[in-house]
Amino acid sequence: MASTQQLRDALQAMTLLQRFQPRLAGALADGAVDPRLPIVLHVMAEHADDVQHLLVEHGIPARMRETRMYLPRAPTQALPGVSFLAGDQEFQIWIFTEGQFRQRARIGDESVASRRLTQAAVERWLASETASERAASR
Repeated sequence: MASTQQLRDALQAMTLLQRFQPRLAGALADGAVDPRLPIVLHVMAEHADDVQHLLVEHGIPARMRETRMYLPRAPTQALPGVSFLAGDQEFQIWIFTEGQFRQRARIGDESVASRRLTQAAVERWLASETASERAASR
C-alpha cells in the first residue's frame, strides 16, 4: 500500500510537469512504501534543459544527472534526468524523447521495465487510498 503523502507529492510534481506528459514510475508506482526512496517520474521532452528550466522558473533547484536506458533490441543509451529535494522527499525525473517515451525501457539498475502511471491513474489511486484510510479509522 503506497503512502498517501508520497502520492500527493507525486501528483503535485506531475501537475507542475504536465506539459511533459509525466508518468509515475519506480518503486512508488509498484506500491512500495518507503519515504527514503525517490519519487520517480518519466517525462517526454525534446530537450532535457526544458525540464530543468521549468523547475528553475518555479524556484526549484534541480541538478542534472544521467543514467543508462535499456530498450529491447537496441544498444544501451544514455538517459538524461534531473533530481531535486522537496522537503525530505527526493524526486528523480528521467527525460525521454518522444520515440523513447513510447517504448518499455529498463532504467538504471531496474531488472524489468517499471510500470508507468498517468496523472489520472495516480489521482484515482490516491482517492482509493484515502477512502480506505477513512474506512479503517472508523
